This record gives sequence, structure tokens and C-alpha cells, in this order.
Amino acid sequence: IQPATLVPGGTMTITGANFAAGATVAIGHVTLAATFVSPTELTATVPCIVGGNIGLRVIVDGRTSATVQHPLQVAQRTLAPG
Repeated sequence: IQPATLVPGGTMTITGANFAAGATVAIGHVTLAATFVSPTELTATVPCIVGGNIGLRVIVDGRTSATVQHPLQVAQRTLAPG
């Protein structure tokens, strides 16, 4: 999984095997549509969810991969009126 630390709104690249069009990615408790690049590569946009080490798995044709733990960084933002 690239990049080494995922950031909400960024693109993640997942490498593996036996990927197909229509694959989805489950990150934490959120399931996302994935972009099929090749039988060994998918991309997806990282959702805005709670940070930390999160579980990520790929679902292809009803078959689910093993869960891989990966760091998700949530940037702290400061809001100020004016």
C-alpha cells in the first residue's frame, strides 16, 4: 500500500494479485469504489475517517482479502473566525 502513510483525500495505490474491475476497498468501516489499473494494482481515494492504524482489505467478486493494518494520518486543522 502506497504511500507509506495515508492522508484523507489523497490517492492510495494497492498492489496485490487477482484484482478485477469492480473491486472495492474497505478501509476501517468504510467501503470505497476502487479504480482498476491492472490485475496487480488498484487505486482509491482515502476517505476522511479517524486516524491511526486502520484495517484495509480488498473485495473482488465477493471474495475478501486478509486485513492489512496501515497508518492513516489525520492533519490537525485550526479554525479561526475572521
